[in-house]
Amino acid sequence: ALGNTHSRCAPPSRTHARSYGPSMVPRFAYAVVVAVLLASAAPAAAQDPSADTNVTEDPSADTIATVDEGGPLNVTDAFYFEDCLNRTQSGVACVSLNMPDFNLQGTLPTELGLLTGLTYLNLAYNHLTGSIPTELAQCTALKTLMIEANELSGGIPPELFVACTDMRLLSAFDNKLQGKIPSEIGLMSNLQNLWTFENYFLNCQLPTEIALLESALVDHDPC
Repeated sequence: ALGNTHSRCAPPSRTHARSYGPSMVPRFAYAVVVAVLLASAAPAAAQDPSADTNVTEDPSADTIATVDEGGPLNVTDAFYFEDCLNRTQSGVACVSLNMPDFNLQGTLPTELGLLTGLTYLNLAYNHLTGSIPTELAQCTALKTLMIEANELSGGIPPELFVACTDMRLLSAFDNKLQGKIPSEIGLMSNLQNLWTFENYFLNCQLPTEIALLESALVDHDPC
């Protein structure tokens, strides 16, 4: 048997708030509500015209704004990448680079290979193109690699499977990857999840080495 395969689950349906029609509220209630709102609107606006600009409902909004401001960024121009690289070059290991849905564009930079202390890399849900650089295999401590929902092409470098044998999760679904999954995948004895669906892989010809991954859940497109 070629590992354990499972079907993808549909995302949970959204919970819709209940709506109430006008017939359920007496008409005089509307008059009261409108009067209260009109009475309180003017004083509130007079207190501080700029008050709304200082309110942040989402604690992560400022972080997202620094990335999105001025349009899409390349990975190497993002603050978090620069910070991670600077720490690594200073001898302080950077173990996590987390930039999903950051409106990133361009290619996966070869400079990722300089972040040798990474154990977690998430660049999912961006607009990244081009191939997966072989230099990524220099991050031998990687346990989680998430590059799904981009526009990456080419194949998965076999060097990645040879060097990153401690990887637990490899998520590359919803890209434009093609070819065959390398037979070197059998070397990743710690792999728990491999997600490659919605690509152009020849998944009907999965390497027999996948059978060595007894605990792995392999989610791929059906033949």
